[in-house]
Amino acid sequence: PSGRRVIVTDTVGFIQNLPTELVEAFAATLEEVRQAHMLAIVVDASHPDCEAQLATVLETLADMGCDQPALLVLNKADRLSAREQRARRLTLGDVSGMSPLCISALRESGLRELRQAFDSMAARVVPETRANRQRRDAASGDSVPERAAG
Repeated sequence: PSGRRVIVTDTVGFIQNLPTELVEAFAATLEEVRQAHMLAIVVDASHPDCEAQLATVLETLADMGCDQPALLVLNKADRLSAREQRARRLTLGDVSGMSPLCISALRESGLRELRQAFDSMAARVVPETRANRQRRDAASGDSVPERAAG
């Protein structure tokens, strides 16, 4: 929404009880998580064991030393009733200490709120580049010409 440009990287999904050689193969992918400014933890809200899956993901992130700000995103919310969505938000919010966002990628619901949450978090934690600052200023009409160094 702000015009800020960020790089989004998708890493390997849920990992539990994988053979050691597969975990090692994912190590390079997971290394990107350590370098990220912020994380989005996407959970299949319709999965019957999503609480345990989330707990495993959080444990893995803690073991990796990841303490970046994170958004908890509950996908496939369209598969749950409104009451089930509320229950999942409460339960998974308790497990994670975060305030989950419910979305449905299939139905494209909740995506505007997700973009706003990303943008708000990025404004707080992602260092602003000159290009992003110029783009934002130009969009708001506050563009100030760059002074030549010298």
